[in-house]
Amino acid sequence: MRRSICIAFLFITALNPSALRAESLHPWQNLWGNFVDAHSGTNLLYYGGAVAATGVMVATPWDKNAQRWFQKENPIGDDIGYGMVVAGWFWHLAPAGVMYLYGWRAKDHELMGAGAAGLQAVAMVTTVTVTLKFMTGRRQPLKDGIYDFYGPSGHKRSDDPADFMAFNNNIRNESLRFAWPSGHTSSTVAFVSAMAAYYPDKLWIKLVGYPASLLMALSMVDYDAHWTSDVIAGALIGHAIGYTVGRNFRLARAGSSPGESTGAKNMETYFSVLPLPDRIEARVVGVF
Repeated sequence: MRRSICIAFLFITALNPSALRAESLHPWQNLWGNFVDAHSGTNLLYYGGAVAATGVMVATPWDKNAQRWFQKENPIGDDIGYGMVVAGWFWHLAPAGVMYLYGWRAKDHELMGAGAAGLQAVAMVTTVTVTLKFMTGRRQPLKDGIYDFYGPSGHKRSDDPADFMAFNNNIRNESLRFAWPSGHTSSTVAFVSAMAAYYPDKLWIKLVGYPASLLMALSMVDYDAHWTSDVIAGALIGHAIGYTVGRNFRLARAGSSPGESTGAKNMETYFSVLPLPDRIEARVVGVF
């Protein structure tokens, strides 16, 4: 039997198992790990800031004064405010979904990963904010400073920014307490921050996305959907979650774990012996 040894050095990223996983990024990619990352480390400062900012604005006249100013001046207008309320339910989900589906169809794995990151960020921040809304039970401010019940599909409102009721389980329209934090603001900022973290070199995302997020936040206050502290808290929480998810998806796309640098991937070496009919073949594979 003729025996030979064939040593092959293959310097191809495609053989890296993590890179193979990166090609098929999906909206539930590392969901639990991303959730933990978004609620640990320096991200806790954002949550602490959300609570602290709300506490200060409630304890001082700032929340009420800001609301009265918006009710009096109405700088954005109810038409735009209502439009932002409606758009806030889907405007971030639509581009994220299109990116994911188009990337999947075109086999553009980078675009597919961006869409997946956006979908996961919005889903995660929505879950967190809805939970916090239920836990805090805050009423919305008066509509135009007049109506304590703004219907027919509305609910009771309050002139008191400190009107919280923890774990309120009465979700009838007239008793709904679902103001803190602002879900429209948190989901908008989460999507923009996820895209900014996934595409760190694309400055236009920040230049377009964050002003749009500011418009969303101000519209929520101007339309009397939220207190000012609601949108501040929503923005902080949304950024913590969105940026973390976008960053982790970018690292996964690059074949790194969140703890690794994208510029220094680990080298892996594999050795295998293949018995063939007329020889024994040994292979050494280096993956960089």
